[in-house]
Amino acid sequence: MCKYLGMHPDRVAYFLGKSLESLQLDYVDLYLLHSPIGLQYVSDDNLSPKKDGKILYDMTTDLEAIWRSMEKEVDGGRTKAIGVSNFDEDQVDRIAKLARIPISNIQVRMLNLFNEIPKTLFIPLPKLVL
Repeated sequence: MCKYLGMHPDRVAYFLGKSLESLQLDYVDLYLLHSPIGLQYVSDDNLSPKKDGKILYDMTTDLEAIWRSMEKEVDGGRTKAIGVSNFDEDQVDRIAKLARIPISNIQVRMLNLFNEIPKTLFIPLPKLVL
């Protein structure tokens, strides 16, 4: 599994390539769109950019364009499947409606401190792995 660092459609191929190189692989089995909200790109090594102690979110994150870029990576054989992480039901639905390649995996976080089961566990999608 490989998580996507650069939350911009133009950086999908670049960061997947970096991951493949560091893992010494030709492809990964799963490439995740890790969050529905991107962070402002500062550098390849700065995974949590901050200014004055506050995280720099990118409120212009285009999930649909990022998903289409991820689909190109499946087409190119650099990943076998693509999925999402930390998405709510509406965000999953947005991607599912436009996806040429269906969502293969929805990563959800469940902690024993919280009693609420995420609704994303019950979204009917074909070939879905939770």
